[in-house]
Amino acid sequence: MTEIELLEKLRNINPVVLANLLNPNPGKLHELKIVVPKPTLEQKVRAAVWVSGMGVHQAGVDTQARLMWPLTKFSELEVSKEAARTLGSVLVALLEVLPHQQIEQIWTDQGERLSFVEEPELLDDKNHFQVQSHHPLAQG
Repeated sequence: MTEIELLEKLRNINPVVLANLLNPNPGKLHELKIVVPKPTLEQKVRAAVWVSGMGVHQAGVDTQARLMWPLTKFSELEVSKEAARTLGSVLVALLEVLPHQQIEQIWTDQGERLSFVEEPELLDDKNHFQVQSHHPLAQG
């Protein structure tokens, strides 16, 4: 097969099939046999929080189906991605209405939590972070 023939085949491939080729382990595939009632946005966000917080493998098919509505066929990988997109959209919308002072405080708090990143002694000679443990059992 020539490169042109291969490119033509790839151009005509179903996007789901292509995604499965690129990521051969999409997790379980679900195909619902029942009609799930249309969820509210709050129900979708709750499902997204559960999937993101507990992991897709801990979320039941009903939770996944609520998040993925109106789709009736989806993989766990798609569920994980949709949970991230849903939460990202909601959080961005919330940020748009936060007062400037609260946004600045969030930046300050995050900067303090991540301030170790700027400490050169935590970088090795190849600019990789060194893990430093202060746990007494790790001192061995």
